[in-house]
Amino acid sequence: SKTDKGCGSCLTKVLSVTSIKQLNAGYNLNVYPNPSNDFIYLNTNETGFEYAIYDMKGTLIVTNIYSGIIPINNLSCGIYFLKLNNTILKFNKE
Repeated sequence: SKTDKGCGSCLTKVLSVTSIKQLNAGYNLNVYPNPSNDFIYLNTNETGFEYAIYDMKGTLIVTNIYSGIIPINNLSCGIYFLKLNNTILKFNKE
C-alpha cells in the first residue's frame, strides 16, 4: 500500500535493537485493538520482555518492558512499528 513506501530503511534500524528477555512465541503475535488511541495489547500471556516503538522514519520513540499493556496515548496519530525480539508488528495510532 502507499503508506508502506519507504519503510525499508526503518525496518533495518528496528532490527538492531536487543532485548532483555526473549519472548517465547511459537505462534503469530498480534497487536490489538488496531487501530487504537490509548493502549495496545499482545496476544500473549508472557511479560517482562523489552519492546520498542519506532515511527515510519525508523526513529526510536520509546523502549519499555512489556507488562501486559502498552500505552500509546502520548503518540501522535500515524503508523508505528512495534519491535519484540525478532518480530516487528505494525500498528496504527488514531
